Parts: sequence; C-alpha cells; structure tokens
Amino acid sequence: MRPPGTQKFSKLNWIKASDSKTTSDSSVLGQKTEWFRRCVKPTNLDLDATRYLGTWWEQASYLPSFGDKSYSCIKAQYSDFDGDSIAVNNSYVRPEGDDQVFAWGTGTGEITNPETPNSLLVTFDSTPAIGLWFIKLFGNNYHVMETDYENYAIVMSCTNYGFFRSTFFWILSRNPNFRNTASFDEVLNSAVDNYQIKSDSLHYVNTVDCDFDRIADENL
Repeated sequence: MRPPGTQKFSKLNWIKASDSKTTSDSSVLGQKTEWFRRCVKPTNLDLDATRYLGTWWEQASYLPSFGDKSYSCIKAQYSDFDGDSIAVNNSYVRPEGDDQVFAWGTGTGEITNPETPNSLLVTFDSTPAIGLWFIKLFGNNYHVMETDYENYAIVMSCTNYGFFRSTFFWILSRNPNFRNTASFDEVLNSAVDNYQIKSDSLHYVNTVDCDFDRIADENL
C-alpha cells in the first residue's frame, strides 16, 4: 500500500460516491473523504517492529492504494529494522496492453517517536523534494491500529481538514487468500465497529493470479 501524499498526481482518479443526510463522501486512491466527520485517533498499540517485518498482502482498502482497480497482487515487504526505521518495498502487477507488468517502489518507514512505535512516517525514494516537504508537513501517515503479526494488520491514516476528514485504510495479511477465510470477516467487523470504516466503500484486491510477463523499466 502507498500512504497518503506519496502517489503520483497524474494517476489520480476521482470516484463519485453516494451522499447521505449528514455526509457527502468521495474516494481517491485508497482515500475516503467524509464531510462533517473527525478522524479516529490512532490506537496505543505497542508495535513490535521486528515481528512486523516481512511480507504483507493487501486484502482490502478504500479503492486501490495506488494506481487503479486493474492493479493486482499488491503487497508490502518490510525489512532492515535499525531501531528507528524500516525499509519499504511496495509492489503490484498491472496491465499494459496485452502484458501483465510487475512494478515496485522502495522507501522508508520512520518511527518518529519511540513512545508511539505504531505510528510511522512513510516516504518513497521516487517522491520529489517538494513532495517530501508536504508529506512531512502533515506528519506521520501510517498507523498500525491493530495486528496479531501472524495473520492480519489494520492500517490507517487520517487527516482533518476543517469540515471534513480524509481517511486511508488497509487490511493486510500474511496470507494472500486471507479474504476467503472466516477470520477476515472478524477483522473487517473490528474495523467497522472500532474505526468507523465503511465496508460498502472497500475495494478488494485480486491476490490469486500474480503471474507477469515482464518487469517495469523503472520503479514507482
């Protein structure tokens, strides 16, 4: 998944969503905008970063974290924890003409405050300097709300903008087919009940057919 502020602006695709009596919602690249709502505060999870390392497959999000709905097999690989930061490698498979292309992006997840190890600032190597400045201006953008380390993780990021909030949300799993298990329903229910996630706005990522014809010429 790709945290807020790190996507390439040329790939933005706005999706119109339904209105209610009290809120008007829209979504873009893993993001959901809701009027007259305030962000859910990050949990106080004492994240063990070493146990969190490894491969996580994206199962569900507020639309694709980056790219579009045709992207599949989105996963994050975390490694090289040095006490303050971890190495990030996000990858996915995307269609280009008749080919399926494997693409990736590398970056860093920084634990900016040791008192809140579940709150990280994630940046990507391909982000221009002005983009990094804006990302750091808004603060940490990757909050592990809960995880059991072995099966699932609920990750969010949210920013309040006056009369509306902008939320990014992901359910990740060690198992690419976790979505087809009963445990996934329990995790989703937790997200709905505890973190105000709207299940009818979620996009479910294809993690079954991950074959590709070639590797992208450059990273994200």
